[in-house]
Amino acid sequence: MDKNKLMIENGGESRLKTNQKIFRGILILIVGIVLLSTLECIKLLKSVQCFVQDGQYHIINKHMKQGHFEKENQQRNNGLLSPQDFKFSPSVPINDDNDIQTIDDTQRQRQIQLRETCHKIKSRVNQTYGKLPNLFYSDKKAAIYCAVPKVACTNWKRVFLYFEDKVANPLEIGVKAEVHTQKYNILANRKANQRIQRLNMYYSFIFVRHPFERLLSAYRNKFLDPYNSVFQQRYGKTILRLFRSDAPIEEIKAGRNVTFSEFVKYVIYCSENHIKLDEHWEVMNKLCSPCSIKYNYIGKMTSLVEDAQQVLKELGVDNDVEFPANSKDKYKTNIKDLIKEYYSTVTDEHRNKLYDIYKEDFELFGYTIPEYLRN
Repeated sequence: MDKNKLMIENGGESRLKTNQKIFRGILILIVGIVLLSTLECIKLLKSVQCFVQDGQYHIINKHMKQGHFEKENQQRNNGLLSPQDFKFSPSVPINDDNDIQTIDDTQRQRQIQLRETCHKIKSRVNQTYGKLPNLFYSDKKAAIYCAVPKVACTNWKRVFLYFEDKVANPLEIGVKAEVHTQKYNILANRKANQRIQRLNMYYSFIFVRHPFERLLSAYRNKFLDPYNSVFQQRYGKTILRLFRSDAPIEEIKAGRNVTFSEFVKYVIYCSENHIKLDEHWEVMNKLCSPCSIKYNYIGKMTSLVEDAQQVLKELGVDNDVEFPANSKDKYKTNIKDLIKEYYSTVTDEHRNKLYDIYKEDFELFGYTIPEYLRN
């Protein structure tokens, strides 16, 4: 009897010790989470000054005067939805452009064009594109940039390396391929609340390009005269098998000598068969979701240097760094001088299908088809 009683007491004591260990483990976990959150907050706010007004957070870069982004940030706090499910909100009046904070008339027109088109296409465009992995951010400069391949994104990556003190100047990494292998701050890698916090508070911008020019640039850079064989191996072989089965077997295996018209056929083929396009020729709307994210500035390739300088000025760093405009592709002939030549090899039917694929980009950013390419 005494022996049974002793066993019961020992069992109770053992359970007590186990519960105490579990409690201590939970307590340590909670303290760890709080500590990590605090460190993240300190990192986030290290290079900026914050203030609260009307129950909302506002933020400014230390280089700027308080209130520089006040109006824009207030709009963001009021209108931005969950970063896990970006969707277009019809609550903003179509022609109410008074809340568009811009620097000049050109930028204002770009913002109005974007807003009106977003309202126009909201019923036929799915704006849920996941976490948008093309959004880069800098905590040190309170900036967010949506990288669109073939729109000077390599040089903007160079600038962001400078923003994060990883290089002494943007041109420190001269080899283009090496720029893309560096480690960057990607917004999609943050937790949902951290993404929404940065989207609400940071200065954000995007650079866009005429869809047909961008597509031709991708072809020239990845297939016609590539700096490596990655795209020829990844896509060239498939393109040749699909559209030129009589090509020499060695050529098919290498994926070389794809023509522009064959490349266009492949883009159309992917679209019609619901195959995801590579980011270098993916629709810009899908890469950056401008109907869901309010970009402070819309830059264009046609005014790249001027627009880039204005962005740096808005961030308060124009006296510290210059956009690396001298770092250009090796091509001597400008893409504008070649667009007629290359698109003349594409049939009217395929040009029309191509326009339908990129119609969102044409409308959102105010582009038109050149007269000489129309039927």
